[in-house]
Amino acid sequence: RDAFTADWLRLNDASREAGVTPATLIKWAAGGELDRRRSKSGWRYPRESVRVRARSYWKSVRFHRATPPDWLLTEAMSADA
Repeated sequence: RDAFTADWLRLNDASREAGVTPATLIKWAAGGELDRRRSKSGWRYPRESVRVRARSYWKSVRFHRATPPDWLLTEAMSADA
């Protein structure tokens, strides 16, 4: 069994956390924009690194009909308060 904590997300969980497709997450990691570690069952992504990259992505997203993840919306509302 891999010794990853709950803060290390599998691909699908990490893509949901970021609010992007798995392909986008893979692209970020392959380009060195996102940390990842190989496990026996696939790649794992640290939650905080996923959130850091997602914050950057959602600041410049071109498709305004796209919806950021809930945690990011909550963060933005807290910052505005």
